[in-house]
Amino acid sequence: MLWLRVGLLLLVVTRIVFLCGRMRHAFSGRRTSRGPDPFEYSVARGRYRSVTGVRIALALPDTQRFVLRREGPIDRLAKWLGIAREWQTGDPAFDAAIYVLADDPLFCRALAADAGLRQAAEELLSDARVRTITSERGRLWVSVRGVGAQCRGQQDEQVAEALAASVLPALARMRERLLATSVRPWSADRDPTLRREQWLLAASAVLGIAGIAAFFWGEGVGLPRQLAFTAIEARAANLTLIAGLVLLTLLVTLIGRCSRTHLVLIEILLVALPGAWLAGRALCVLENERLDHLPARAYYTHVTDLYVHKGRSPSYFLVVERWPDARISRELEVRAAVYRRLRAGTCARFDLHPGHLGD
Repeated sequence: MLWLRVGLLLLVVTRIVFLCGRMRHAFSGRRTSRGPDPFEYSVARGRYRSVTGVRIALALPDTQRFVLRREGPIDRLAKWLGIAREWQTGDPAFDAAIYVLADDPLFCRALAADAGLRQAAEELLSDARVRTITSERGRLWVSVRGVGAQCRGQQDEQVAEALAASVLPALARMRERLLATSVRPWSADRDPTLRREQWLLAASAVLGIAGIAAFFWGEGVGLPRQLAFTAIEARAANLTLIAGLVLLTLLVTLIGRCSRTHLVLIEILLVALPGAWLAGRALCVLENERLDHLPARAYYTHVTDLYVHKGRSPSYFLVVERWPDARISRELEVRAAVYRRLRAGTCARFDLHPGHLGD
C-alpha cells in the first residue's frame, strides 16, 4: 500500500501545480515600449534557465472574460456524454477546432456574430505553440509553450519580442474586434459559474493539500507502528466516498452543465478524492492510536543491531531479534532519542496495543 500512497501523492502534487495555474487569472508581467504597439509579457523559466512558457498581452477594457483553446478529445467526450455544454457559434469549422471556455451570453453572441473575431482566434491557435487565448481583468493574452530550445541564452525581453512578431498581429486584430463589440463592463452575474468554479477548485486544492500533509505526517519516523490497516482503509474509503458525493452534488447544483463542468470534475477526481483518501486514512490511524484505551501487552526482545543512514536528514534504525507476529518487520526506523537510548545486545521493552479499530 505504500507504493499506492506514493503514487497518489505524486498525482496530487502534480495536479495541484496545474490547478494553481488555472485558478490564477490575473495577468502579471513587464511592459515593453518597443515597436508600434506596446505589449506586456511574462517569461517562465525552469531548470538551467530554460524557457518553459511565455505570455504576450495587450491591454483591453474588462468587458469580457473567456478562454479559447483547441478542442481536445476530453472536451469532445464530455460533450458526447452530456457532462459539458459548449456554446456553438454556427461556424462548423470554428466549432470543431476551438473550445470556448465561457458561458457569458453577451460574449458568446458577439463571437457567433463576428467572423473577423473568429478568424483572428483561429489564426492564433493554428500556431501549435499557442495553447490558450485568455481575456481577463483588463488584459488579452496568449500563452505559448514549446519555445525553450530556440530561446536558450536570450534575455526575457528578447524572447518576448521574437514571439510577439508572430502573434501580435492576430492578437491586435482580435482586440480591435472585441473593442468594436458594445458590451457593458464585466459583472459576475453575466457568468456566475465562473466564480462557482473557483470555489470548487479551491475546495479540491484544500483537500489535496490536506492529503499531502497527512501523507508526510503518517510516514514520520518513530513508534508506534501500525501492523494491519484493513478497518482503517475501509473507513478511509467511506470518508472519501462521502467527500466525493458532497463535491459532485455541489458541482451539479452550483455549476450544472456548462463549458467548464468536465474540467472541474477532473480536478475533483484527481485532486480532491486522492487527497481525501490520504487525509481520511491518516485521521483513522490517529483515531486508532489515540482512542485505544485497552491495556497494552508488554513484549521483551533483544536489539541485535543499530545503524544510521546519513544524509541531509539522518535516519535511525534498529533491528530486533524477533516479534510475536511474523508480519512485523524486524527492522524499525525510530526517532533519534529512541536510538540513543538503546545498545546492540540489550533487551528492550515494547508495548503492543490492539488498537481502537481492532488493528
